[in-house]
Amino acid sequence: MATGRILGGFGFAELESADFGVHGRMLTERPTMRMPRRELAGSMGVGGLLGGLVAAGVAVMLGGGSLTGMSAALVVMLGVVLTAWPLLLLGRVALTTFASSVLLIGALRLLVVLGIGLVLDLTQGYPRVAFWMGVVGGTTVVLFVETAALLVLVKRMERTAGDAALDGGSRA
Repeated sequence: MATGRILGGFGFAELESADFGVHGRMLTERPTMRMPRRELAGSMGVGGLLGGLVAAGVAVMLGGGSLTGMSAALVVMLGVVLTAWPLLLLGRVALTTFASSVLLIGALRLLVVLGIGLVLDLTQGYPRVAFWMGVVGGTTVVLFVETAALLVLVKRMERTAGDAALDGGSRA
């Protein structure tokens, strides 16, 4: 329960340990909500396809040839597929856990893509500049698409959580 005290004789009451939110619910509670799997998978798919197209286009434009372009696109899309499963397996999570998970998986994707790209670079002998610029450009597009989708999804989840708190938890 919050207690009050008078500050400096001015008559202002300061509430100590007042950590209450909407309708007396504690702000430290972390309500869970459904992970937006369909929207997340859709954004990852769109990001993977756009990233693959950009990777292939950049690699071919820099003189790498069609095989280098296809390999750069394959590396980007394989990185998306290999790092998508943790996000799609999560059930009900807190909003901060969801956002942190998406950002962590994005960083993991970068490491996976760099690892696959390094193996192909060392074993296949592609033109280095064309291959790596394609891979990095495609991965950057995936990151942008996924970040934009994350912002939209988090905003929607915040709005849903706020509405549910006002309704007494019936929508969460």
